[in-house]
Amino acid sequence: MTEISDRSASVESAKAEVTSEFVSTFRQAQGTASSTNFGPWACRRDEAVPLSPGRPFSLLPAMPLDAAVRGSLFPEDFLTASVDELPEWEAFDAAALDDFTAAARDVLARFPTRGTPNESETEDDLIWPILSHLGWTASLRQQKLSRADVLDGLLFTDAAAKTRAVGLAEGPARYAIGAALVESKRWHRPLDRASGRSGEALAPSTQMLRYLRLTDGGLRWGMLTNGAQWRLYYQGARSVAEQFFEIDLPAALDLPGPDDAPLPLSEADRRRACKLFAVFFGRTAFLPEMILDLSLASMPCSPTKNFLTLRQAQRLHTQCTASL
Repeated sequence: MTEISDRSASVESAKAEVTSEFVSTFRQAQGTASSTNFGPWACRRDEAVPLSPGRPFSLLPAMPLDAAVRGSLFPEDFLTASVDELPEWEAFDAAALDDFTAAARDVLARFPTRGTPNESETEDDLIWPILSHLGWTASLRQQKLSRADVLDGLLFTDAAAKTRAVGLAEGPARYAIGAALVESKRWHRPLDRASGRSGEALAPSTQMLRYLRLTDGGLRWGMLTNGAQWRLYYQGARSVAEQFFEIDLPAALDLPGPDDAPLPLSEADRRRACKLFAVFFGRTAFLPEMILDLSLASMPCSPTKNFLTLRQAQRLHTQCTASL
């Protein structure tokens, strides 16, 4: 009994420690951080809570979702358990998931997946229709980042944000109003290497990193996709190049992959992969409350300083601030 009591006291002590550490560090960072996409909770990753590095959270080969989910931006336990506690996850119920699945399957059914659609066809007939079903209705296409760099799209959380952006010249001030940038590639183009084809001398992932840098820190999230693989990049990650979140959309929808064979997922795992895609790439994920959750979840955590404890600290600080 004494051992259990000591363990409980240790847990409570760890919670109190991370709460105090989070509030203190956040207050220090608040004055210097960019608040573009994070609202009042904006902070650079290296200005956020200095958590001790725990085990690497890359998705393990034995993980049931690994046929459809890749990348180490978010920890395994966040994707398989902690995310279930978020209000946005709970709000996206079974009916919403069924509706999105049916709509996305319809888009892919009308797309020539066995052919060789070019980038423009993939963008117009697959990527943007999927984004529309994810709730993205306000966007700008073909935005110039530099004389030689033009990104495919800039997403806004609502029409009012887009209107404010349109009133500004193309440049960092306009991009800072956006929620995420989008870079589209032809169907199944490799994302991590040059293809050898004309006009494809640069790896798409390298291109995405360059685009995020060119926004001067005002825009911190980017989506890179070839229609099949969808990646989410976060400029505040410890290693932006190596840490991303990727979903294989055909696998999540139980549709044939490039070899015309459905990837092996149980129905429960398929539905979870599809829900992860719909929630993490959907417009709602880029509203201030959820974007904070995603940025917190991307931080490396020790077993005693996990995502839910950080979120509890964040909510405590919100309550304390509101009462002042």
